[in-house]
Amino acid sequence: TTAIGSVTPSTGVFTTLTSNKTIQNRVSQAYTATDTMTAANLIKGLITITSGTDTLTLPTATELATALSAGAGTTFDFVLENIATGGTALLQVNTGITAVSAITGGTTLSLAQSATAGIGVFRLTFISTTVAILSRLL
Repeated sequence: TTAIGSVTPSTGVFTTLTSNKTIQNRVSQAYTATDTMTAANLIKGLITITSGTDTLTLPTATELATALSAGAGTTFDFVLENIATGGTALLQVNTGITAVSAITGGTTLSLAQSATAGIGVFRLTFISTTVAILSRLL
């Protein structure tokens, strides 16, 4: 099979289209302490927690929309991975982002450490260049 795809210049993420499937190879950005993520780091697509219980705050909706050239209807998926030896990763929304009510914990989203299940997949859906909804897919 020949891979056909493209590299997103701002992120370095290569998206492959093969057999009508989209495969995204995300670039990991590791965090070792509580922090506010930059849009540039989040759009790499894979956020890895490597130490204990940390709270990571998302960039604002406006910062992400600018980095992604997003507008109404744009979606962006990212993966949060907790590979610490213990503890829980907490994901906190920022200005202009609302976590949908189906996610337990309101605006703080938790992900326990696990060698096999310490991973969450999230989607941001932009309503405008300043407002987005965060959904947990997995």
